[in-house]
Amino acid sequence: MRLACLLISLLLIACERAESPLPAASVEPAQHVLRNAYIYTVDPARSIASAMAIRDGRIVYLGNENGVNRYVGVHTQVNDLKGRLVLPGFIQSISNNTDYSGLDLSLFQSVEAYQNKIQDYILNNPEAQIVVGRGWKMEVFGDDEPHKAMLDQINDLVPIIMFSADHSYVWTNSEAIAAAGIDMSTNSSTENFIKRSDDGIPIGLFQGRGAVSVFSSLIPEDKVSKEFHNLSELKDVALSMGVTTLHSFHIPFFESENKAEKFKKSNSLENRDVRIRAFLTVPMNMPSDRFISLRNYADKISSDDFKVIAISFVIPDSISNYNYLIQDELGESVKDTSAWLVDLFHQANLYKFQVHFSLPEGSYESGILRGQVEKLINAEYQGVRNIVSNIPEFLLVDLLEKNNAAAIVYEGKLPTFNVDKLTEGTGSYMGDKILFFAGDGKLEGQMNSLNVIRDPISIIHTGAKHKVPVDLMIRLLTIRGAYAIHLENEVGSLEVGKWADFIVLDGNLLKIKSAEIDKVRVLNTYYKGRQVY
Repeated sequence: MRLACLLISLLLIACERAESPLPAASVEPAQHVLRNAYIYTVDPARSIASAMAIRDGRIVYLGNENGVNRYVGVHTQVNDLKGRLVLPGFIQSISNNTDYSGLDLSLFQSVEAYQNKIQDYILNNPEAQIVVGRGWKMEVFGDDEPHKAMLDQINDLVPIIMFSADHSYVWTNSEAIAAAGIDMSTNSSTENFIKRSDDGIPIGLFQGRGAVSVFSSLIPEDKVSKEFHNLSELKDVALSMGVTTLHSFHIPFFESENKAEKFKKSNSLENRDVRIRAFLTVPMNMPSDRFISLRNYADKISSDDFKVIAISFVIPDSISNYNYLIQDELGESVKDTSAWLVDLFHQANLYKFQVHFSLPEGSYESGILRGQVEKLINAEYQGVRNIVSNIPEFLLVDLLEKNNAAAIVYEGKLPTFNVDKLTEGTGSYMGDKILFFAGDGKLEGQMNSLNVIRDPISIIHTGAKHKVPVDLMIRLLTIRGAYAIHLENEVGSLEVGKWADFIVLDGNLLKIKSAEIDKVRVLNTYYKGRQVY
């Protein structure tokens, strides 16, 4: 009997110990503890927690007030948030499509607008020794073609170098041609095609990676890190919006070792408080053997916080009439657009690059890109997820049934989508598949060196106005964005083991009226457990 009583007593003691929290000494104290918070974790269960503990930049505990007590030590920083909302840091796109000079032509739809933009830049930067930009499209010129005379009438004293949106053409003035040492005797090739007049004089239009390389080499090295000169200020803007991860950050491809090293040095010095996932813009007709150079370059300039993960290319809106000048002028046989795309997708994924591309409206319906888009949706090379933007609603069904691709639906397109169909029930496209919303930097025409990120809270407000549930909008700007860029195991939700990227807001987006959402502000932003705003 005594033995039985003793066994029962021991069993009760064991059960009591199992149900009680472990003593504080049994775990290493956290460096930072949040308590009395409303933490929407965005985990698969959509959990709400009231306390969180952080050690070495990662989350070690999420749960209730009692459970977090054992992580509080003598030196632990404890913050009482008084019920404020805590969310994962937002993941947002950036529209920095510039080349060193801050000159971006991508918003404009006429040659005159191109000229006005370039002229305004020169007037506002009289000290500039070279003018560089990008973003122009061949179809804007209609039956004409880019010509040096169009730029000479603006300025013929300093080199003007304009790279096309797909980075396969260069449009220059006479001074840039002279600076590159190109004249009537310079040989033309498929790598460096020189468009000439009937009397053999270069007209200021060049094509091919050789041409891009020649004119890129004219850019002074002190301009190589130009993109990063304002990065500190840009980061402040991003962090004030609660953005801890920026993606689709455009960077140039430098074949020069010196320029690549300078770019990497600028990046490593500046990029500390925000995560950046970048892409390289390549021409549609880039030879497949060039991808090994791209891969080596991407690895060379990447770091933990800054990684080159994707290549991007622009498909001309007039793709049905798209012919390469090389074929026209040299009479050489080149692949058609379909063949280029198939090869581009395959080679990019083979070398561990995602493919980002924007689908021209009307091209899928006309059948020109049908095979390529279906290939993107139905195949997954090397575990890489490709991303399509500007996708038509009817194609979302096919795309979101796959796990290898993500769709970027820009905020301005929300009103055109059948939101009820996209959000209905457990079988909804948005509920269980991949869909990633990004703010369109082109909205309201606001584009400058520091206005290249759209406020995620503003995007959530737009979604709510179109009856997209707020919690879904939050997920699309956090965990879905993380998935699209292969970061779902590191960020995008607040879970034990993930980086402690989170924000504290002055209003609860999940509880207030939709009309009040745009009044909510970010109070604090934390990156890897450190308060950075």
